[in-house]
Amino acid sequence: GMAKAQTEEKLAVEAGYWNNFIYNPLGGDKKFTLNSKEPNFESYQEFLKGEVRYLSLSLKNPERAKALDLQNEQEARERYEKLKKMVDLYNN
Repeated sequence: GMAKAQTEEKLAVEAGYWNNFIYNPLGGDKKFTLNSKEPNFESYQEFLKGEVRYLSLSLKNPERAKALDLQNEQEARERYEKLKKMVDLYNN
């Protein structure tokens, strides 16, 4: 429920599943700000295991779930790298 939502959001950000950023085209020198700390991708798979939608797949088809979970993590890593580049691009 909602009581757990903030905890889940915090875990998602810490693991790199979700990134907090602000884009303000009128922001002068700070048009794009990445507000979340660098993710701890070591906790990414553990975060996925705590999400029912991913856990249910791993129970039904463990091999497929593992492949998709690894792909999910790789895409999250790439997304974070892209966001870091956007900070440089928009703030220079």
